[in-house]
Amino acid sequence: MPQALINTEADLKAAIARLRVLDPRFDPIVALTGMPPLRRRGGGFAGLVSIVVSQQLSTASAGAIWGRLIAQQAGQIAYSIIDARSIRLFMPSIFPAVEAPTIGELASRLGLDPAALEATVNEFNAAVRPGTFDHTVLDDCATSGLAIPKSHWARRIEEPPFYGYPLRCGITFTYLGVRVNPQARMLMKDGTPTANMFAAGEIMAGNVLGKGYLAGIGMTIGTVFGRIAGEGAATHANN
Repeated sequence: MPQALINTEADLKAAIARLRVLDPRFDPIVALTGMPPLRRRGGGFAGLVSIVVSQQLSTASAGAIWGRLIAQQAGQIAYSIIDARSIRLFMPSIFPAVEAPTIGELASRLGLDPAALEATVNEFNAAVRPGTFDHTVLDDCATSGLAIPKSHWARRIEEPPFYGYPLRCGITFTYLGVRVNPQARMLMKDGTPTANMFAAGEIMAGNVLGKGYLAGIGMTIGTVFGRIAGEGAATHANN
């Protein structure tokens, strides 16, 4: 599927429609009206809210997409908001969450407007419809009335304490770097392979990647070309 920039809610809806044509099972997991939810990295049990906690932005689970949306926010920061029930479903975090007994106090500790965050969470909670929650499948817990509905794993954010994770963008691949040949030897400007310089991993990922990437491709590139480069370097050293 050709890549397209997704900068507005209209762009997002059009992208979701195209994806559903390709695969009717595609499910855009959407949470708070402020920002999109976490899904694979942390499960689909949290909502992201922008620092202004008012602009309605939603997206699918692809990190590159909502990473761009976070970058467009004031200060290039967003926040994942969860409650006591959901934090037990997350993988252990390297960095501890900001914790508070109420949503308002959590907002203050995160540097957000308490009234705005409370209003956003209340709007989400009011949209949650009854269902049987099961985080291991696409369950029937959904919302109704949000700009883009959350189709699964929708639960009210209401059990204290409440937790917030500040989120910023990071770089996964630059698609740039040094050129290499199939033996992982670095290529000079004129295309001549070097005798004693090898490259593997993300520094040469642009040789393999064009637009987009598959899950695990970074480790695959590092492993495959790491072995090739290591064998080549060892052979060169022994000679």
